[in-house]
Amino acid sequence: MLNQLPLDRRGVLLIDAVGAAVTAFATIYLLAGERLKTGLPTDLLFGMGVIAACFALFDVVAIQLRIDPSISLRMIACANLTYCSLTAASLFVHRASVTSLGVAYFFIEVVVVAALAIWEWRLAARPIDL
Repeated sequence: MLNQLPLDRRGVLLIDAVGAAVTAFATIYLLAGERLKTGLPTDLLFGMGVIAACFALFDVVAIQLRIDPSISLRMIACANLTYCSLTAASLFVHRASVTSLGVAYFFIEVVVVAALAIWEWRLAARPIDL
């Protein structure tokens, strides 16, 4: 289904940038700010938010500098999958303290980000239609 959306590679980078910015805001403001209780340490949540903000910045820079989108998409896809792995590992390490809200939020986040990363990788591998 995602492969049939009429988006070019830069459009997907923009989607990734917006998603990463939303994740950064949610993780730093809502979760690390303890407005919503996840059971994860505040410093870990803040770090996750900073990483997401860096991903958003990478996407914007890649778009603005017109870096080869196939390379940019592969790089951010790998970064996103690494983020998903680290998130899952964090939930496992802190499983005794993680709340139901924390499990639900990060499960959904990992599913969405992993799906996006797979889409990015596949799109980067496709030949460019001229």
